[in-house]
Formats: sequence, C-alpha cells, structure tokens
Amino acid sequence: MRKLFLIAVAFMSAGSVVAQNAAIQSARNYAKEKDFENAKKFIDQALEDPSTKDKAKTWNAKGDIYLMMMEDPNYQKQTPPPFVEAVKAYMKVVEIDPDYEREEMDLKLLNIAENFYNGGLEAYKATSYAMSYQLFSGVTKIHELEKGKRFKSNKAFDTISARAQEMMAYSALYDKKYDDALKEFVMLKENPIVRNPSIYISLSDIYSNQNKRDEQLKILNEGRAAYPADANLRNEEINFYIVTERTTELTNKLEEAIKQEPNNGELQHTLANIYNTLANPKEGAKPANAKELIAKAEAGYKKALSVSPDNAEYNFNFSVLYYMQAYEIVQQMNKLTESAEDMKKYNAWGKEKDELFKTALPYAEKAYAILSPKESQLKGKEKEIYASTLTELFELYAKLNMTDKAKEFQKKKDEFK
Repeated sequence: MRKLFLIAVAFMSAGSVVAQNAAIQSARNYAKEKDFENAKKFIDQALEDPSTKDKAKTWNAKGDIYLMMMEDPNYQKQTPPPFVEAVKAYMKVVEIDPDYEREEMDLKLLNIAENFYNGGLEAYKATSYAMSYQLFSGVTKIHELEKGKRFKSNKAFDTISARAQEMMAYSALYDKKYDDALKEFVMLKENPIVRNPSIYISLSDIYSNQNKRDEQLKILNEGRAAYPADANLRNEEINFYIVTERTTELTNKLEEAIKQEPNNGELQHTLANIYNTLANPKEGAKPANAKELIAKAEAGYKKALSVSPDNAEYNFNFSVLYYMQAYEIVQQMNKLTESAEDMKKYNAWGKEKDELFKTALPYAEKAYAILSPKESQLKGKEKEIYASTLTELFELYAKLNMTDKAKEFQKKKDEFK
C-alpha cells in the first residue's frame, strides 16, 4: 500500500508540474496575441504554484511578457512602466540560476538597462526627479548583478552605469533627498569614470543644506587638493568662507587665488569687497587698520575694473567705497560746534568729503550708463544694483549741489519699480 501511495503522490506532483508548465505556455501564447491581462493571469498562477514559483523558466517568462507589454501603447504610459517589472523578473532569474540561458539573458538585461537609462533622462528633463532616480537606479542594479561580476568585461556598460549613478545623485539632490544624494556623490568621487570637480561642489551644497559646516570644509579641502586649478570649486570654497564669516581665512584664500590668476576680475572684486567690509563693520568700532584696508579695497576695485571696465557691479561698489567715506565725514561734521577750532575742521572736512563725492560720481554714472539701456529687462541682482545706483546718484548730485541732475534722478528712482 505504501508503494502505491508514493506512486500516486508522484503522479500528482508530476501532474502539477505539467499543469503549471501549461500555464506558462498559455501565458506566453496570450502575450503573443497581445492579450496581456490573460497573460498576466496565467503567469501569476505559475508563480503561485510551489512546483514552478522558484524556477528560472517561470520568472523568465514573466520578464518576457512584461517586456512585450512595452510594445502596447495602452501599457507604455503605465506608472511604473512594464519594463520595471520585467527587470525584477529577469533579476530573479539570475538569482535562481545565474547560468540560465546566460547569453540571451544578458541581452535582455542590457536592453532593459538602456530603457531604464533613456526613461530616466526623460523623467529628469521633465523634473520628475523621484521617477528619474528610480529609473537610473535600475541601471546600476543590473550592472551590479553577481556583485558586479556578471558584466565585468563590458566596459561600455561600466560607463553607462557610472553615468546613471551620477544622474541618480543629481535627481536626489534636486529632489532635496540629501541623504540619498550624499550616498551617491560619495561613491562617485571615487569612480574614475565620472569623478570631476562638480561632485565636490555638490557635496559642499549638501553639507551646507544639512548645516554640517565641518564636513563641508573637509570636502572642500579634499576637492581643492584634487583639483587645485578649478575655478568653480575655488569659488565654492570662497563662498563657504563668506557665508561662515571666516574673513581672515577668506582673505588668505583670495590672495592665494589672485597670485595664480592676477587678471581675474571677479577675484579682485570679491577681495576688495571683503576689505571694504572689514574696514566698515556693521557693528562696533572701526578696526585700527581701517585706512590700510580701505586702500587695499581701492586697489582691488581698480584692478577689477582694469580687467572688466564695463561691469556695472564693479563700478557701483567702487563708487560706494568713496561715498561711504564721505558719509562718515558728514557724520563727524554734524558733531562739531561753532568754535573757531571746530570751524577749521568743518571747512577742511567739507573739502575732503566733496572730493570723495566727486570721486564716487563717475563710477556711479558708469554703472547707470551700463544698466539703463536695458532698464525694463533687468532682473535679480542687476535690478537691485540699478535701483541702488539711482538712489546713490540722486544723493551725490544733491550733495554736490547739482540741482537739475538731482531732480532728474529723484524722478527716475521714484518711477523705477
């Protein structure tokens, strides 16, 4: 009796396998007829049955069916697209049996990776960063099958995967998923295929958004050591010192940078602004070396303008340097009494402040001449500079008793919006 029972079980088991193999074939047949709903129904049936759910053949069939669905417009716009399920199925095949129809499976996986990559680019361009991150990650997952060994001889795929990871990182960054972006960028800076200065700038941005200033400085130092001549990375470092108000370190960095690029107007202008700020703190007394700092600022602005004479910002800030010195003198004059000694000071200081106002004037006028032709198109920083220039010119003309010009610019500044 026991033998008969075992034979019966064997027949029942064999019958189940036959039935589920038939289900797999039915699923494929329905897919060929583009009846994908029935195809999914039968392949799901095979994946639920113990006799076939762990077979590479079954998962391969599912991958093929979902890949065929991509040919049907009704499924192409599905979110996520069918090839996402296809790649999961094919990766399950590799997990179960890495050698199952290996050559054909590799072609399928590479085809899927290409679809992931192209879909990721489309999503990225559409600013659908969560979707682009998911699609690009599909490329890297395929590339890393069997711990990266499956496609180790395919150098072209190495590059595609590295580019996909780079796009993953930027997708996460723009989606403000800083932890995900950080993880990807940290790996990217060690990958010679895509390693570049922008990775360090992005890492700096991430640490800045996370308010991790020590980590930000560390990554900037690492990046500057790796790419000492990169201007964008240098500017990122300079901006770090500006934001964190580490002015002594900043001036040293700028002076070093200027030695390398003495004809870089932006560096000269930035350093001049720093000297001007140090000489004129918003709070507290002026430093003992204020005159020295102002002289350095003046030299910096002159150098910046020698490189870029038609830069409105450079001209405006240079005019402000002189205007503020004159304004300080006016404040001191207002404190004087009518004593004979103070009246001498008043007259001497009056001449000095007028000379400073006169010195400031041509630079303010140059800034106005540069920006006024495009007044209606001005935006952002340029618009702010233009508005400040109109106000400064009105005040300069008024203080220099140039009444008609003062009236003209009072009207201009009142009308400008």
